[in-house]
Amino acid sequence: MPKSWNQVTLSQLYELDLLRQRTDLDAEEQMNQVLSVLSGTSIEDIESIPHNDRIGIYSRMDWLGQYPNKKPKNRRFKIGGKTYRIVSNPANISAGEYATLQVIASDGNFIKHINQILACLMVEQKRHWFGWEDVRYDKSRSSEEFHRKSRIIMQELSVGQAYPYALFFSNLLPELLAASQTFFLKTMEDLKKEVLIG
Repeated sequence: MPKSWNQVTLSQLYELDLLRQRTDLDAEEQMNQVLSVLSGTSIEDIESIPHNDRIGIYSRMDWLGQYPNKKPKNRRFKIGGKTYRIVSNPANISAGEYATLQVIASDGNFIKHINQILACLMVEQKRHWFGWEDVRYDKSRSSEEFHRKSRIIMQELSVGQAYPYALFFSNLLPELLAASQTFFLKTMEDLKKEVLIG
């Protein structure tokens, strides 16, 4: 069983969130479901554990009721055999990734889309003898790479690693979207004036 949010993947968090929304489970059924999700074992295997033992295991998971650390452990991390860094300023990502970020975040469901949001903000890095360098963005593979990163993030990135970035961008994103909408409207007005004058 995991001992902290650092051992829980984003896919497990998503499953826990779906459980949280269910109203058809009593307390014991919900506990069994949580234990099943976090252990990766079937509900039948969980139910075969004596009742008092299950309660004991569940009671040691008091960290579930606490927030993960707000500060990221590392800005650079390895998942799916590649090293990435998180871009802390969306102005430093490609226009395509920024547009994707806006579309993904428009419904406000950050838990459902956290893997895609982070995929937009992750830049692959390679180590050279003088340090780390960003891998050049390849437009021809952008969609394929985005979906690959999204899948790997969901399966391998821990909640503890993702939370600080999710928190930052859930607070920042509404402002960014409003600012970009204002920018696009102004650009559209400028273009209309140019057409009328031109």
